Amino acid sequence: MKNVLITGASGAIGSAIALEFAKEKYNLFLVCNKKIDILDEYADKLSSLYDIEVFTASIDFSDTENAIEKLEDFIGNTEIDILINNASFWYFALLIILSHIVMIRFKNRLLNGPAHVSYILSGDGFTS
Repeated sequence: MKNVLITGASGAIGSAIALEFAKEKYNLFLVCNKKIDILDEYADKLSSLYDIEVFTASIDFSDTENAIEKLEDFIGNTEIDILINNASFWYFALLIILSHIVMIRFKNRLLNGPAHVSYILSGDGFTS
């Protein structure tokens, strides 16, 4: 089964994106900043309805050093096939953090949002 990491997953857009990937039988790695209780509840529903694995984490991407460590701990050795950056703040720190992780871990493609950047696709460019 493939894996997708979605930031900003507790909001309307992030949860809608998670639903679509759940329907396609992706395992979900869902990240939010503050609404972990809401995200945990939603994750349980998606896991039950679509028979997939759903993992959640609360990560504050404005704290760059901590965020890198937390994100690496969260995904562990899991190969992430798709990244959707839907975090709802304008810090450049998130892009730096995710770029660091992407160069190490992410294999197939990076989808970056929210609205100002639509796609950054790669093939072998992100192979570790």
